Amino acid sequence: METKSRILITGGTGLLGSALTRKLRSAGFEACTSLSSRDLDLLSYDVTLHAFCDQYRPEYVFHLAGAVYGLGGNLRDPGRIFLENTLMNTHVAEASRRAGVKKIVAMGSICAYPSPPAEPGPLREELLFFGEPHPGERAYGQAKRAMLSQLEAYQGSGMDYAFAISTNLYGPNDRFNLENGHVVPSLIRKFYEAAQSGSHVDVWGDGLSRRDIMHSWDAAQALIIIMQGVSGRVNLATGRMLAIREIAETLGDVSGVKRNIRFDLSKPRGHEFPNISVDRLRAAGFQPSFTAEEGLAHAYRWYAENVAQARH
Repeated sequence: METKSRILITGGTGLLGSALTRKLRSAGFEACTSLSSRDLDLLSYDVTLHAFCDQYRPEYVFHLAGAVYGLGGNLRDPGRIFLENTLMNTHVAEASRRAGVKKIVAMGSICAYPSPPAEPGPLREELLFFGEPHPGERAYGQAKRAMLSQLEAYQGSGMDYAFAISTNLYGPNDRFNLENGHVVPSLIRKFYEAAQSGSHVDVWGDGLSRRDIMHSWDAAQALIIIMQGVSGRVNLATGRMLAIREIAETLGDVSGVKRNIRFDLSKPRGHEFPNISVDRLRAAGFQPSFTAEEGLAHAYRWYAENVAQARH
């Protein structure tokens, strides 16, 4: 991928897409087109095919778009989650193939890994299909697996691919939704609102479930490295696990409401993820620029300064 290459980013105005667009343009990639769902309806195959083959004609594609509804949404409507994600992924992969795209980097998810893990130790890329995803996230995880299977089936077409199996991302331009949001942006909003009102922060579960969380700016830099030099499956993570309680306490320190945290044992805690292997990503030359504490503080301050225009 060269600075004059035609690059297309789906999901381009979201959490990761906005960070990646910023990184690419600051690095001199001039022909970078970043599209949101308002610009391109990926649920329509005809619209997607026209955009790829006739309108934008990309050489490289970062497929970041997805239908994400968080733990609550996963439990309420798994059929919708599977359908929307499978349609978008299938349309983008096929349109990329027909448009002669040189390489596509598609976003997978840690939710696609089997639960319980196939073997002890950190989750390694080659273990992805060795068991079923967690029931609470099965629809989303299976949709991601289907996309990987499609890209693997296209290997003989001349289109290279990488499948970035992403951990929990957070940062500026996230969706800070209390019902359908992921854990970090939901907590950021809760702590901000508690700081304004003086109220308590209720955290789902006992706080002991662990996550590997990654700042979106670090994830964007990793995706550029992956596009330039990694093919096939690669975990997109930091390699450090934090308990939800630790995340909440860090946000409590930043917001000044650490003493007002309550853990709601009547709510689901989310499933426990094992450690994630980052050997392939590190071998490609990636090192995160944020610690978890630095990243959480940065994301909280961004939200506090941009709450009026932030997505909710």
